[in-house]
Amino acid sequence: MSAKVIFLNESSNSRNIDETKQFLVVPIVAVVNRNDTKVVYIVRDEKAVEVPVALGRELGSYIEIKSGLMNGDKVIETVDDKITDGVKVTVK
Repeated sequence: MSAKVIFLNESSNSRNIDETKQFLVVPIVAVVNRNDTKVVYIVRDEKAVEVPVALGRELGSYIEIKSGLMNGDKVIETVDDKITDGVKVTVK
């Protein structure tokens, strides 16, 4: 499984719609709690890599990632107990 990272625009000041801010989002279901830390799993070299993330605001079924990910990271969308750091994965 994978998720597409999307940039959304939001007005940074409701009085001035010309000023916008871009931010990184992932599906909420891609964020899991491991050892009291919010993490996502990305795919690197056909393996799952656990990445701690700082979260921002929820936007429907997506959540803002303030730090931890970069644009273009392949995020595993559906994480279960089988997905752990270093486990081999296949991108479909």
